[in-house]
Amino acid sequence: MAKAAELNGMPGPSHVLKMKREHGLTAEQEAQTQSVFRKMQREAIVGGKWLSAHN
Repeated sequence: MAKAAELNGMPGPSHVLKMKREHGLTAEQEAQTQSVFRKMQREAIVGGKWLSAHN
């Protein structure tokens, strides 16, 4: 879904975190964005392992 969002001009959590000052994130918003990013990473790793096992 991150690729679809990116292709439609929506930044993913990693982009938001890289530009947190420009976006003016509060500490709470940064923490929430980091949480979303970590969840996406975990899910991507699981999905990648599943694809590798089923190729």
